[in-house]
Amino acid sequence: MNYIDFIKLYYSYVKDFSVNLLERRLLTGEEKGGVYNDFTKSPFISSNFKSDLSEKIINSDIYDNIYVVNSQQGQINFHFISDRSEREINKLKKYYFFLIYIVLNKKQNRKFLKNIYINIITINKPKKISNPISINDINSASTIIYPEFGGPIYIWRSDELEKVLIHETLHSLLYDYDIIQQELNPDLKKLENIIDKNGKGLNINEAYTELCAVFIMCLFKIGKKNAKTIILKNLNKMLIHSLKTCAKLLKKFNVDNPRQCTIVNNLHQCNYHQEASAYSYIVIKTGLLWAILKNSHLRDGKIDRVKCLEEFLSIGFTGTIGPKYQEIIVDILKNNRFNRAIERYMGKVVEGNLYFSIFHS
Repeated sequence: MNYIDFIKLYYSYVKDFSVNLLERRLLTGEEKGGVYNDFTKSPFISSNFKSDLSEKIINSDIYDNIYVVNSQQGQINFHFISDRSEREINKLKKYYFFLIYIVLNKKQNRKFLKNIYINIITINKPKKISNPISINDINSASTIIYPEFGGPIYIWRSDELEKVLIHETLHSLLYDYDIIQQELNPDLKKLENIIDKNGKGLNINEAYTELCAVFIMCLFKIGKKNAKTIILKNLNKMLIHSLKTCAKLLKKFNVDNPRQCTIVNNLHQCNYHQEASAYSYIVIKTGLLWAILKNSHLRDGKIDRVKCLEEFLSIGFTGTIGPKYQEIIVDILKNNRFNRAIERYMGKVVEGNLYFSIFHS
């Protein structure tokens, strides 16, 4: 397997890669109506957000910010459709184009769409945990998947905007497509049948994509020295934050012992259910991070946990992750050490806004 050295690639990106603004064009009223209609086609946007988004689009100046990248397949136009200033878009695009840079460097056979649309028109409604947890509570964005790289992205919640943009860009670049295509194994299918009441699915791909998104955020926090030390420090902070979020989620459903709800075979003993993919975003993602940071096995007498994570996350760019991914998830969910790690925070968490990462400012 051809693994990616994310840190080396990040430094190369910062030094060598530039993207030019070709045009910044104000949309007409008719064009704004088309943008709104495209947003509302998503099955993951609630009626509350549709109403607020309609008012915002009508009353705002919406611009098409067109950036150009020249590749082996020719010119690719990236359209950032947003009411945000050019300065704000420039801050956001650095995350987006790093992922484009990774794909261009891997010289993948799949082509990009010629015109790619990233729609960012957001409402300031923080995520929260309700019972049951719904798309109105946690969903922030969606992406349309095409056979080519660059399916359109729609972001409608302001919370954790940079991380959400990275997450959706990974979807757009088919990072988790192999997982989406998999049939769930019996353990995970049983889990899905118990907790998913509205047929939205367990969506275990979201855990892998979310893990990669928070790792990319960590990359953008490093300086010129001690990169792995800084990343590992932030990942450990992320793990503590994520374990607390798991505890907060389960506590909302009056779960005193996480082993009732996180071990696949015992899930029927609690009342946890969802109308959105919270379990994957929160519990499974946390389990994957915990397994790498706290449950890694020695290799050649030492553990490089950052490299382990790089290797695991590289697969989405370099190959297919395979059904072993599902076995790993089940093993983690059945691991008493992982469940006890959540249990330690059950009496310490309080209700409040929900953030999927520590990078939520």
